[in-house]
Amino acid sequence: MTSLAALRSDRIDAPCVLDQPFNAGSFLAYVEQFLVPTLRPGDIVAMDNLSSHKGLAIRQVICAAGANPADLRGDRAAALSGLQGVFPCYGGGAAPNRPRPPREGWLPRLRIRA
Repeated sequence: MTSLAALRSDRIDAPCVLDQPFNAGSFLAYVEQFLVPTLRPGDIVAMDNLSSHKGLAIRQVICAAGANPADLRGDRAAALSGLQGVFPCYGGGAAPNRPRPPREGWLPRLRIRA
């Protein structure tokens, strides 16, 4: 399972879980179905150097929402790679004193167009 979410300074937005690894097509579906509805004009969407984040269609969808896509590379990307702490049940076990969420239905599922 792969989990993905938008991290803001005050909250987590657009959480999603997929039963397979994200690729360019599924990441585009995530951006369209989950991320774009949460974006406001002027928001910055920071993405790491993963190949599925680099598609022109992804940038176009983000820009059409009035947000600005930004690439994170090198040390900046490494500093922000700790999202396993946000979803501890998938990154090596549940956090201490925190129960695991139910396996089904706790996050919205992504619909991928064929």
